[in-house]
Amino acid sequence: MPIENFIVYYWVDDSSSTVWVIAVIYGKRDQLSALRNMPNDLT
Repeated sequence: MPIENFIVYYWVDDSSSTVWVIAVIYGKRDQLSALRNMPNDLT
């Protein structure tokens, strides 16, 4: 989902009607690199 110059990555949990915002990354940044370097412990 693009928001101005940023891209928002999110997951939708239909069972609990919840949207989890996973990352907000500047649009001109290398997206794959930014996502690879993102912490994967979301608890």
